[in-house]
Amino acid sequence: MPVSNTTHKHGTSILNLLPNEVIVHSAAFLSTPSRALLAVSQCCSSQATQAIIEQFKWDTLDFGLLGKEAASKMTDGDLVSILNLINARDNLKTLKITGCSGIIGSGFNPLRNSTVLEEIDLRNKSMVLKESSVVPILSSMLPPNVPAASSSLLLVRVPRHWRDRKRSVFAEFLNVFDEVLKDRNYRCCNEKCGSLCQTFDPAYVTDEYTFINQHGDLYGIANFICTYCKKIFCEQQECMLKDFCQDCEHQVCMDCSPTYYLHCEVCVHITCIGCSETCDTCKQPACDSDCDVCPTSVVRCCKGLNCQNCVPQLQCSGCEEECLMSCEYSRPKLLCPECCVKCEHCGEDFCCNHCEEEYFDCLGCSMVSCAECSMLTREIGADYCCD
Repeated sequence: MPVSNTTHKHGTSILNLLPNEVIVHSAAFLSTPSRALLAVSQCCSSQATQAIIEQFKWDTLDFGLLGKEAASKMTDGDLVSILNLINARDNLKTLKITGCSGIIGSGFNPLRNSTVLEEIDLRNKSMVLKESSVVPILSSMLPPNVPAASSSLLLVRVPRHWRDRKRSVFAEFLNVFDEVLKDRNYRCCNEKCGSLCQTFDPAYVTDEYTFINQHGDLYGIANFICTYCKKIFCEQQECMLKDFCQDCEHQVCMDCSPTYYLHCEVCVHITCIGCSETCDTCKQPACDSDCDVCPTSVVRCCKGLNCQNCVPQLQCSGCEEECLMSCEYSRPKLLCPECCVKCEHCGEDFCCNHCEEEYFDCLGCSMVSCAECSMLTREIGADYCCD
C-alpha cells in the first residue's frame, strides 16, 4: 500500500531528516497497523525501522483500525513485508484483516508453522480471498505439521463465501481442526461446571459433539468459544451464557456482550461490533438492520451514515431546519415534513426535489402519487392515475 513519502528537493525523505528518536516517539501515537506500515515504508531509515520494531509489542494486528479506505489498499505484498518485519511466526497471536479487500492469500505465508497464533479473522466482503492460498497455511499450524502440545490455533473466522461454497480444501481443514480442538480436552470455564465441552444437540451434529459446525446454516462456525475473550464454555443450560450475532453468527459470552454487541431495543436484532457500522456524527457503533426506530440503527443519506440518535441533530437538505425524516425511496436527502411531498394515494412521504423519477403528477386529477402507486400507469406509458 502506498505510504506518503514527501521528499526534500534533493530527493531525501523529510522523515529521514528527523532524528530516529522523534520518529519512534511519533509512532507511539499511531495504531499498531499504522505503526507497522510506517516501519516498512521508505519514510523510515533502517535504524528507525529497527527501533520501532524493538520498542513496541506485536502480538496483535487489526487492520480494521486503518479505516475502510486505507485497509482496502492493502496488498499481499504489504502483508508479507509487515509479517516478516515483526517476525509474526513467533510473535503474533491475533490477526484481523477486516476491510482488506485486496488481499488474495499469499500474504499470510510468513505465518506458516506458527505455534503462537491463536486467532485469525479472515472475514471480508470481498470475494477475492482464496481458500487454496490460505487454508494450507492454516493447516501448517496444526498437527502433524507442528507438535500437538505446541499448536495454539483456537479461533478461525472465515469469509461468508467460504462457508457458502464449502469447497473440499476448506471442508477437510474444518474436519482436522475440529479433531485437534477435541483432542485438547478443553474444560468449561464455569468453575462450578468444569466438564468437557460437548453437546449432543442434533441441530448442530448428527452423531457426536463438535467444536466446528460442519453441517447446516452454521457451517464453519465455532461452538463453545467466545469470539472476544476466547473463554471456553459448554452447552449445559447453567453454563450457556452467551449471545449470538445475527449477522456473522458468531458467539460471545455474556461477560463480553455488553461491550462488543449491540442490542436493538425494538426489533431485538443483535449484532457484534465487527458487523456494525460507525455513525459519522458521534463515531459510535451503529446497527445496520432494517429497524428504523432503535437508537443504534442507521440512516443513510446525503449527510452520510448516522444513527437514529444523531439524525435530529442534522439539518434538512431543503430548508436547513432540523432534520426529522428521510426520503422513503432512494433516501438521497434528509428532509423535514415541509420539504417533502406526500403521496395522496398511500400517504407516504417522499422527496420531491431529488426523486423526480420516484413520484408522478396525474394530468387528469392533479393528484401526486409515489412510484409504487403510479406503477400501473407507468407500465402502459400513461400520464394519468384516474380514468
